Amino acid sequence: MDTQTFTKAQNYDAYLELVKRLVAEGKSTGPNQTEELAYYTGLNLVRMERINKVFSFTEELTAAIQKLNNNYRFVVLTEAWCGDAAQIVPVFNQIEKASQGKITLKLLLRDENLDLMDQHLTNGARSIPKLIVYNEKEEVVATWGPRPQVLSEYMQQLKAENKDLELTKMIEKIQLWYSKDRTLSTQKEIADLIEKLT
Repeated sequence: MDTQTFTKAQNYDAYLELVKRLVAEGKSTGPNQTEELAYYTGLNLVRMERINKVFSFTEELTAAIQKLNNNYRFVVLTEAWCGDAAQIVPVFNQIEKASQGKITLKLLLRDENLDLMDQHLTNGARSIPKLIVYNEKEEVVATWGPRPQVLSEYMQQLKAENKDLELTKMIEKIQLWYSKDRTLSTQKEIADLIEKLT
């Protein structure tokens, strides 16, 4: 990732403040400003703040973080309107805080960084959130996203069973899944990813 792109990146607290400001203004991130996106941004702020308050580490993720011997940069492509990002980005924030300086989290808005996004597509799509892990030599050593594999499989099942399922209904079912899962699937997959770094 070039230096200019990195200088645009925000830490989690700055990103959270941006989302709060946009919600107060009835806006969202990105070039498309609609009432719907502003509405989802407001919901996502509530989700992020809830996870910040109730997050609890699994033993598996804690152990993986403690084994880290080197420093890594976690760069995440996101947008404030994205429901998956609202459920996952706060987890990365907790990981950074627990890593004792081994992991530095930086957030970039997808639509302002399409060159980087297009290097890390998911099945040809600009799906977010997208985690890109860099080592100290600025080499990409891992990627992850946009959501836990078990949720992706659940979504495929929903689409297969309900060919006429409206997007809003799909979003509701996805968010209900996240609420029931309590970040456990995300923690498991990121623990596996971190284990492979050590």
